[in-house]
Amino acid sequence: MPKIFNTVGVYPNGDYKTNGVAADDLYVHIGYNAMHRPGRALFIDGVCYLEGIGVDMTMAQELVEGLGVHHTKCTAPYH
Repeated sequence: MPKIFNTVGVYPNGDYKTNGVAADDLYVHIGYNAMHRPGRALFIDGVCYLEGIGVDMTMAQELVEGLGVHHTKCTAPYH
């Protein structure tokens, strides 16, 4: 079974999207978010990898910790 990383993208207004990302897709997933979603903070397994423009990072961290996201399958295509 491939390793699945749990990602949470948090927008400045507090909305969020979660994904289960296969290890083989992780680098591309990070790059896509950096390039095309600069206003969204990206957390991978609870750790912030990208700070979103205008995102309250304290709020985002608390949100992610409270979600307890645990995908067991890849959710591609990602949103």
